[in-house]
Amino acid sequence: MDDPLTLQFLSVDLFFQSRLQGHCSACGYRLQPINRLDQIGSPEIIRGLIVDLEFPGLDFQRLGEILTENQLPALGYGSHVKTHLFEAAREAGIENLFS
Repeated sequence: MDDPLTLQFLSVDLFFQSRLQGHCSACGYRLQPINRLDQIGSPEIIRGLIVDLEFPGLDFQRLGEILTENQLPALGYGSHVKTHLFEAAREAGIENLFS
């Protein structure tokens, strides 16, 4: 059997991570939690990135640079009342956002 496709998950939210892990597995993906921007893999290694917009100290500018350099798709999630985070994510190139 082929290795599952890998998605990386930038977050410290262990509760959501466990829920997301099950959904990814059911869809044939492997979820790889990371806790630093320098751990983001290249497109040869991962298929995309899921970003917790409330990740402590998240540097949206650097995140945008990494996504652009690696041409990685990303989706972000956060609280709908923290609109400044959604705006920062859009400026970083994350178009797929949900709360």
